[in-house]
Amino acid sequence: MFCFKVFVEQLNNEKQDSSGDSYFRCWNAADYDNMSVYLSTIDWDKLFSYNLTVDSMWSAFSNVLYTAIDLFVPTRAIKKVRNPRARYYPATVKRAAARKKCLWRKLRAKPDCSVTKSAYKMAAAKHRLMLRNYEIKKQRNLISSKTGQFFHFVNRKLSSKSGISALRNSAGKLVTGDK
Repeated sequence: MFCFKVFVEQLNNEKQDSSGDSYFRCWNAADYDNMSVYLSTIDWDKLFSYNLTVDSMWSAFSNVLYTAIDLFVPTRAIKKVRNPRARYYPATVKRAAARKKCLWRKLRAKPDCSVTKSAYKMAAAKHRLMLRNYEIKKQRNLISSKTGQFFHFVNRKLSSKSGISALRNSAGKLVTGDK
């Protein structure tokens, strides 16, 4: 009879399927009793007698273990949450932002360097101009496109989703001033 103890420092718990969705193994919900029964039904003597080299033995052993893991450890999908406030800019604007960030780091390291300071100011102005031009172009395209998209944009800009309601005084009227 063989007795094995396998110590794995870190097992990559995540995997991806062909659709790009990520999954992880839920070890807390694993069925260890049935996994033990499954592993006890394996004829280990026969398995290792057919594999003569250490590499083939390890391969056969790990295949049995991975099969047991696949059978008795459930997987859960990782939900990817997309940031609704994230803004997506063209590559030119991203490069300008990266340049500005790089110069900002240099300026923080050497605040007295006038060359870096002027380069940062120019990069910041260029980035600001590129952002402004991109937003103007986007809004012009929105105006010239279908009217439904335009009104959706306007309503989105007019509504406030802060969750803070208007203030009311003790009589129930809206408060619009300091008093």
